[in-house]
Amino acid sequence: MEPTLSIIVPIYQAEKSLHNCIQSILRQTMSNFELLLIDDGSKDKSSLICKEYLQKDKRIRFFEKSNSGVSETRNLGIKKASGKYIQFVDSDDTLVDYMCERMINTAEENNCELVICGYKKCEGYLDEVINYENLFINNMNNSGEIFGNLYVKELISTPWNKLFLKSKIKEYFDKNLSLGEDLVFNLEYMRNISSISIISDPLYNYFINPKIALKQLYKRTNYETILRGYTEVIAFCNEVFGVKYNSNLINQYFVKFVQGCFLAIVANKDNSQKLKLQQIKQIVYNEKLNSVCNTVNYDNRLLAFQSNLILNKNIYLIYYFQIIKRIIKNIKSNI
Repeated sequence: MEPTLSIIVPIYQAEKSLHNCIQSILRQTMSNFELLLIDDGSKDKSSLICKEYLQKDKRIRFFEKSNSGVSETRNLGIKKASGKYIQFVDSDDTLVDYMCERMINTAEENNCELVICGYKKCEGYLDEVINYENLFINNMNNSGEIFGNLYVKELISTPWNKLFLKSKIKEYFDKNLSLGEDLVFNLEYMRNISSISIISDPLYNYFINPKIALKQLYKRTNYETILRGYTEVIAFCNEVFGVKYNSNLINQYFVKFVQGCFLAIVANKDNSQKLKLQQIKQIVYNEKLNSVCNTVNYDNRLLAFQSNLILNKNIYLIYYFQIIKRIIKNIKSNI
């Protein structure tokens, strides 16, 4: 009998977290699934751990490949999957014991093509629940306002808090992108569907490794990547919703993301102050960013203040403001 669900876990240098990840999947209250463990050229004991579990559970399938990145690894999983539904899990995260059952039941009961659940962001000193209200959308074209809210709440950009129909996956992950590939994949998938179910409960535990998170933060200094993500979202909204979406909300989120970009630049200890100021200046003088900043009606005074710094080309103030924000964040994390 073919499995109902294929769970795809891309693995790279994950020996410290892999046991917890796999065990949380094998503990699921539904049993009709296959677990695809795909090692992307790890040099630690990840492969040995996978082979150990392979001998213990017939639902596990194991693949090894040379290192080529998470996108190609997930793509291989999609090609090898035999389930009706596909779910992605990162190797350093865990699932609530009934996540798969809840997601499958919701998809079947509502006959929908995408299920999105809430998740818990685990940063060690602080756990934060990211979620939205329980909701069923039966017509994508009329859900522009809801999409905007889901996007700014960080529920659209990730692949692992979702249940996909394999038959609706027409485009794979873009292997040429190192940041934002998940968002692009999700948007392409959503172009092919009409119905979505949203589960408010946090069913996925997203663990943030401080060292890895810092590396990801530095990637955000690539403003062009951020701009591409924004452009993809706007193009999707114009295509699917027409004028029936909250462009102001999405524009605000873009400006907020750029502030994260500034923070990443300032936090990078490998670069000199002169280089950091040059990087900030390059972004501040970007025409698209200035165009967006000029059109946004802010509902957040702090974001409005930071936007004015961009429009007024206050490079030094932007730089020192980010330093102050870092100090405040560090104080809060130590309380």
